[in-house]
Amino acid sequence: MIFNLQAVSRAFQVGEAHYDLGNDFFRAMLDRRLVYTCGYWARARNLDEAQEHKLELVCRKLDLQPGQRVLDIGCGWGSFARYAAEQYGATVVGLTISKEQAELAQSECRNLPVEIRLQDYREVNERFDHIVSLGMFEHVGHKNHAEYMQVARRCLSDDGLFLLHTIGKHRPTVKTDPWIARYIFPNGEIPSLRRVTRALEYRFVLEDLHNFGPDYRSHPHGLVPEFPCQLATVQRALRRTFLPHVEILSQLLRRRVPLARTAIMATGAVETRHTGRLSPAGVLGPVDRRISHCP
Repeated sequence: MIFNLQAVSRAFQVGEAHYDLGNDFFRAMLDRRLVYTCGYWARARNLDEAQEHKLELVCRKLDLQPGQRVLDIGCGWGSFARYAAEQYGATVVGLTISKEQAELAQSECRNLPVEIRLQDYREVNERFDHIVSLGMFEHVGHKNHAEYMQVARRCLSDDGLFLLHTIGKHRPTVKTDPWIARYIFPNGEIPSLRRVTRALEYRFVLEDLHNFGPDYRSHPHGLVPEFPCQLATVQRALRRTFLPHVEILSQLLRRRVPLARTAIMATGAVETRHTGRLSPAGVLGPVDRRISHCP
């Protein structure tokens, strides 16, 4: 591939094509916090609980403390920023490339120590106690992995922690499904663990690898109770050419078909830490200690 599909000049394309479809559209299919990543279903009974448990898991892995300053790369609608500020007393700076996300996140986080910026991650050059990136790395592209990690390295305090959550795959291919690239995520690219760890070298020490990819099997069905009822809202938000696929998806969800089972089983999550300051068990505590290990 000659061109850098995720260059700075193209950074806002996915925001305009996907995330700016309209907040009503995403409210129709996401949880109440508008978390747009896989939930953590180990003890969850529904989508709201799965997403809240995932946000709690992130905060525990960071050993987040009151007053700490956190950079959220790819903050979405501010779900983590709001949770970290409300539940842990953290100060958060969130980055997004979507105008719709930024406007709603600013509204949802008002009166909290949260700053939402419409900004590309490569433009940030300031220090933070911790860095979080949940479900954004799929937009970075392999040609930018090293620069992404370098940005995180220069912005992280010497004793800070960097947590990266991404979908992953077991083959280091860069080709994206044409349908996904056209209708869902322009310029997207799911990374392999090998590409992630190569970009980490000489910058970070990988302390904790937690794969909860099988939770993606439960995640689509968490949408089942609401999605068919919200189909009219979804249809209004999407392009005419996409509507037949929305109707097909609605039918599949009603039947609870295990969508893309093979791909879902192969997905995973990666967390990286900058120092050896804390062990995984020490971060998670006795209640959730078992979830720090790969299954």
